[in-house]
Amino acid sequence: ASVTRFAEHERGVTVFAKSGDGTERAIECNNVIGCDGPRSTVRRALGVGGVATYVTLQDFCAIEGPIEPYFDCIYLRDIGDSFAYAYVVPKGDVAIVGSVFYPKTTRPYEKHEQALTALRQRLPLGKSSKREAWVALSVRSPHDVVPGRGRVLLAGEAGGFMSPTSGEGISYALNTGMLAGTAVAEGAPDGALARYTDKTAHIHANINRKLKWLPFMESRAGKYLAGFVPAPLVSRVTKGL
Repeated sequence: ASVTRFAEHERGVTVFAKSGDGTERAIECNNVIGCDGPRSTVRRALGVGGVATYVTLQDFCAIEGPIEPYFDCIYLRDIGDSFAYAYVVPKGDVAIVGSVFYPKTTRPYEKHEQALTALRQRLPLGKSSKREAWVALSVRSPHDVVPGRGRVLLAGEAGGFMSPTSGEGISYALNTGMLAGTAVAEGAPDGALARYTDKTAHIHANINRKLKWLPFMESRAGKYLAGFVPAPLVSRVTKGL
């Protein structure tokens, strides 16, 4: 079933969910945790402001040799300013190779092919067996991170919790999801948001720190500097980003 809407009231939250056959039913809850990704229905319904999204394309490429555990936030200067970064995540006998583009990018498929060609020249990546298109949050401001409102909590990308510099979101989703559940379980339903806000304060601070680095990392100077500085030094400097 998928959530279509919800209504807060003094006793809790009524969630309306529609099943595959079109039947809608009402579910009474003390709290709701929205963890429905970058296009969060729950966040939109709360009216707390949306967040822009990157265009993301990723291929599943065969691995044809030894490869590092992952490559996150790869800058490719020759593709153009609309290209944000690439990533490579080995998974079994394939590697997920993605390109992330800024909002309103034109011809992303063509530019993704350029990125694949460049990465295959440097990494043991073979033919692609599948391609996916998706979106990822483009967190640009501390105000994009919203833990929730009332009795509704937002976790993961629904709440804006992800790295603005590398685009990594899995750890943020796992951590905020766990903290949201703990906050709900620890006390009265009407105090869950305050508890959750306190528990995620360090994550919010982590995102704010990365946002301060973001303008330089996205600048031409930052990308060119990363291309000429020895890789071990770049990795050390950007380890926390």
